[in-house]
Amino acid sequence: MYITVLPLDSVLLDVIYESGEYSLVTIDKFYGVTKDKKIIYITDNKIIGLLTLYEKGLSKPLNVKKSKDFIFLKVSKDDIFNNGEILVKKYNSSMKLSSFEELRDSNLIIYEWKQNCAVFTDEENKVSYMLTFNSCSKKSTHGEIEVYECINDFGKFYVAVDVINCIISQSINILNEISELVFGVRFLK
Repeated sequence: MYITVLPLDSVLLDVIYESGEYSLVTIDKFYGVTKDKKIIYITDNKIIGLLTLYEKGLSKPLNVKKSKDFIFLKVSKDDIFNNGEILVKKYNSSMKLSSFEELRDSNLIIYEWKQNCAVFTDEENKVSYMLTFNSCSKKSTHGEIEVYECINDFGKFYVAVDVINCIISQSINILNEISELVFGVRFLK
């Protein structure tokens, strides 16, 4: 008997500044600029984070102290997750930034694509990961690989489908990196 779960993890991040629709959050010892609960830029320097926030938000950053819930997508059986433009590795209840090198050495999750639904069965742990989408629109085709932008209640995801196998990410850039590892194809130059 398998347990079916979402390959998503909800994580509270501390918001320390806001500017327009952008925020500056802390992750481990790093600072991330976010928009729509997706991390679009990461740095280890608070000043650079604030300057980037100012540049993106187009107004003076306001100092705030609150937490926001962010959705992280599991991309590897080795507990590597993706949100926006970053990868993190989960250790019990904490997360540390991860690298593409660590991703290359991990057991990537390759789903089976079934009409706006991705399913992966982990035989070893008797878990089935399933993610369904309300809508998917084709963005491009690269040989046998079709790239979709899909939306569900948890946000926007990018899916690369090779006949019946697919990979998922919250960023087109991360999807491109995973596609090179899994399918041997980079669709972005």
